[in-house]
Amino acid sequence: MNKEKGLLATVTGALIAVTQVIGPVNAAESRSDSERLAAIEEVTVTAQKREENIQDVPISIKVYGAEALKLGAVNTMTDLPSVAPALNFEDRGMGAYLNFSMRGIGAFAPGSGVQPSVGLVVDGVSINRPVEFNIGLADIESIQLINGPQGTLFGANNIGGLIYVTTGRPTETFEGSVEAILTTDDEKITRAMVSGPLTDRIRGRVSAYMQDRDGFLKNIYPGSDRAGGEEAQGGTAKLEIDFNDSTSLLLSADYRDWQSTNRSVHVDATVPPAIPGILEILGNGDPVLGQRIIDDPELINANWSDVTDIKNKGFSAELVWHMSDVFTFRSISSYRDLDHNGTLDVAESPGTLADPRGMNILSGERVNRGIDPAQDGEMNYQRLSTAVEYFTQELRLNFATSRFDGNVGLYYSDTDEAVDWNFPLLIGSEFVANDIQDIELGARSLAVFGDVTWNVTDAVSVFAGYRWAEEKVTNNYRIRSFFADSTQYTISGSNDVIFNPNVVPPVDSFNVSRKDSGLWSGRAGVRWNVTDDQNLYASVSRGYTGAAADSSTTATAETAFIDPTTAISFEIGAKSHWLDSRVRLNAALFKTTLEDIQANFYDSATNQQITFNAGEFESQGLELQLTALLTDQLTLSGDVSLLDTEHTEREIFQPCYFGQTTAEGCIETGPGQFAQDIYGRSGVNAPEVKYNVNAHYDLFTRSMPFDASATVSYTWTDDVSFQLLYDPDASYQRSYGTLDITLAISDKQGRYTVSLFGKNVLDENFATYKYSDAGRNVAGRGTFGRGSFAYWGLRASYNFD
Repeated sequence: MNKEKGLLATVTGALIAVTQVIGPVNAAESRSDSERLAAIEEVTVTAQKREENIQDVPISIKVYGAEALKLGAVNTMTDLPSVAPALNFEDRGMGAYLNFSMRGIGAFAPGSGVQPSVGLVVDGVSINRPVEFNIGLADIESIQLINGPQGTLFGANNIGGLIYVTTGRPTETFEGSVEAILTTDDEKITRAMVSGPLTDRIRGRVSAYMQDRDGFLKNIYPGSDRAGGEEAQGGTAKLEIDFNDSTSLLLSADYRDWQSTNRSVHVDATVPPAIPGILEILGNGDPVLGQRIIDDPELINANWSDVTDIKNKGFSAELVWHMSDVFTFRSISSYRDLDHNGTLDVAESPGTLADPRGMNILSGERVNRGIDPAQDGEMNYQRLSTAVEYFTQELRLNFATSRFDGNVGLYYSDTDEAVDWNFPLLIGSEFVANDIQDIELGARSLAVFGDVTWNVTDAVSVFAGYRWAEEKVTNNYRIRSFFADSTQYTISGSNDVIFNPNVVPPVDSFNVSRKDSGLWSGRAGVRWNVTDDQNLYASVSRGYTGAAADSSTTATAETAFIDPTTAISFEIGAKSHWLDSRVRLNAALFKTTLEDIQANFYDSATNQQITFNAGEFESQGLELQLTALLTDQLTLSGDVSLLDTEHTEREIFQPCYFGQTTAEGCIETGPGQFAQDIYGRSGVNAPEVKYNVNAHYDLFTRSMPFDASATVSYTWTDDVSFQLLYDPDASYQRSYGTLDITLAISDKQGRYTVSLFGKNVLDENFATYKYSDAGRNVAGRGTFGRGSFAYWGLRASYNFD
């Protein structure tokens, strides 16, 4: 905190000094008439797989350019929801369970084998697994948030919406940049990029970055480091070759290595049925200290930290052939590879296997796998690992005439995923369970698609698209799960489990597959240009999320797959410019109905995750986007998302939360069995209201070699539940607002920029995931990310050519 105050005081003093030197500058003196902003800049998007003005596209879209991302201090994908009302995010831990949602629709059952409901596309390549979604945002040109089902053009797994990321391409002239970021929570980021021609027909681009941040959570366990730190390094390389004036090839490669202790879970509730003496346990015998840990989300007491290590790389080739003025052929081939390894301390407490301190469930840090002859009895760290590799191929023919434009194409993907879980648990004081899972999952998909817009008149257009797909998923499942009494194992050190050689766990295995033909997505609609500056549109679209493979410890051959989720969405919208294009106002009303949503919940009675189809779900709402140039120097923008979500199918039962009464919905479903029907409940991580208000002021000077700017951004997020359990004490994150500030100076040639930024400067603490822990150790836990706390930073960049 002292470092934070010192940095802020230094920069504030510098800004005051600069203001005194510059003196007052009014709007009339700030710029010449030829330099003034006469209208809001045009935004180009590729939501229909062709470049178009955002105002001409009959889809609700929000675009964040490179400058907006810098001003918002958005450095990773998980930073984006802090400035984007259309996007929500939860992190269930270990880097494998990232879950983005749009319009209240996300992956209700995130995990291995389950496909996302919000898609991610980077430079035309679909990213197949959520574990890859937390990409570092280096050398980014723009991010498009495309709302609603996008299955017609982008395939399965986009029923909530799509995140489309565009990175920098090789340039025809030489250019480069370097950037450094330092923050008060001890983060250091460096980035560099160089681009330009190698020959008359060959261009290249290389970018690289490094990130290092100390932990932001203080761990009071003796000898422990701070938790929540990250280290990352990576880069991209691109080579673009012009074979002739009509044909070019873009080759791209990327690599990322990311390590984190970011899933250190904070205990944030001690309501019953927390174990007796929980405050003394958390406080190392001091209940006052234990209460401080409960009250302060920056404090934890854990004897070891969860660690995540992700390495991923990818290669792609994009061939473009401009066949004529009408037709363009495009081929995009890609291969991606990922290795994810993590460890998980389920207790997140000072309890160890050697000294449980009264905790009900504890996890071992290492285990001998003498029970597995292939391991020769050596000690191995607890392993929660996933290896994924996949290949995609898209062939597409775009066409454009005076009356018709669109595309037709083929798409193929082939994904293999290997899951290896080695997870020893001490349950109570007598038994150790060790679920050893070795699972091989596969997904193959083949699709044909087409989409066309017919400009019936200069004012009226109709559009329609259809995509047919066939998918096959496989689940080669093997698990060894057993209980050993106290005579069959010993505890070594603090957290190591050594099983006796005669312990032979039972093996449960199956190898099954499922093939779905005739899966389809589609859309149809009409657009009417009322005037040159205002248009209306209406559309209906259908999409689906493919069948999921159940990789949980409760999977059987009969329950190996979860049925696909289908979505039908109706949308009407308006896009408009006013006051000589100094005001832009876009609005969209929508209603989406989902069938057979894929969901899971934690069953505390069996300590298992249960995956199932949770019936019908509806999401409806309103999205508003406003941008106004109030003066040549002041721009005001606002985005609003209003949501009404509901589970609309009866008798979809979930466990009752602890203490839930009959009046609160806990009913008897059988002799001695109680559950709650989630009919009428809202969606998970679906705030009814979320909005962002942003003000940007440019100060243009005549006498100084630089200009200045100030940006203030405020985002409000309503109450959300992160679990289908709907525990009011443990599952909900209550409403909160975050305030961000950026002050910057840039030279008039655009070579250097220095900025001071503050994130969440009001220090509004919020969880990125909360869940009930009833039946294990305490009543509730929450994952708090780095954005849950205030921090300040300095960014300096230099562009050269």
